[in-house]
Amino acid sequence: MWAPHNRDRWADLDALEEPTDVGRRLDAGGFILADPFETILRTLSIEYLRGAWERVSSALTRYHLAPIDLSWGCLHPGVTRIKGLEQRAAPSDYTGWTSRALSDFFLDRRYHTIDAELAQGRPALRCACSWRSGKWNIAPNDFALGLGLIEALATDEISDWAPAVILKHAGDTSGAWIEIAQALDSLDQDALDQALVQARSSYSLLGYRIVIRGFAGYIRQPGINMAIQFPEEPNR
Repeated sequence: MWAPHNRDRWADLDALEEPTDVGRRLDAGGFILADPFETILRTLSIEYLRGAWERVSSALTRYHLAPIDLSWGCLHPGVTRIKGLEQRAAPSDYTGWTSRALSDFFLDRRYHTIDAELAQGRPALRCACSWRSGKWNIAPNDFALGLGLIEALATDEISDWAPAVILKHAGDTSGAWIEIAQALDSLDQDALDQALVQARSSYSLLGYRIVIRGFAGYIRQPGINMAIQFPEEPNR
């Protein structure tokens, strides 16, 4: 699952990746960030992750759950079914806190109660299990590395940022990143410039960087020759 195109960029994460348990029907379960991608882009920050973790930690305490290997991880959306999140325009995996010990979490009688509780309020979270996951030895409250992982997972798969792909799955999703995709798809420089200004003013610093890095990675790959001006990738 974790096959970054720019390993030098994510060397700190590569060193912390844990091996997948091969041969298990389900290899991980846990709690994933479930706000719409637009909301995450607007609010993504250490404070946002701290608020999400406080909600998860509180649920773990109240429902007497103590998975000793809980750490930062991701579940692949293509094989992870979460009711209400079937349609995803977001170019990213489900990211949050996962555990091998929770691989059969969906069989726990508390699962649906916890899931319903975490789905309400903000930041929104959901319970999930998957047979295709990634896991890193990153402490649950290491929000700085958690932000780095979110950025890496959201921007590393170049094809996910193809404007045509995003628009195909967008549905009624709206936001500056959708407007950027529309402008790139139609090669409309004026619309692109306006959408970029909107993104810069409405997204968090990291949210804006994810959008620029994601689209830039796609349009600047060999064989893609867009006659359009696009910002340089911000420094990490």
